[in-house]
Amino acid sequence: MSRRSSLVGYAMVREIVESERDTDDLTQLVLSEISDFFAGIGQPGAPETPEEMQAALMARVESVMRDHQ
Repeated sequence: MSRRSSLVGYAMVREIVESERDTDDLTQLVLSEISDFFAGIGQPGAPETPEEMQAALMARVESVMRDHQ
């Protein structure tokens, strides 16, 4: 194997590892946001209907996804 192909292979592996790390980070952020959301359920000002809950949770998750790009 030539040095050039070794470097290309290394770069590909590194990119895959970084991509997986980013995915893991995003997964943890989304799970944390969901946990925080449900911790507030039943508190004053929290959404009360299923539709309100879904809209509020989706907005929080979308914000995390947008910020993580």
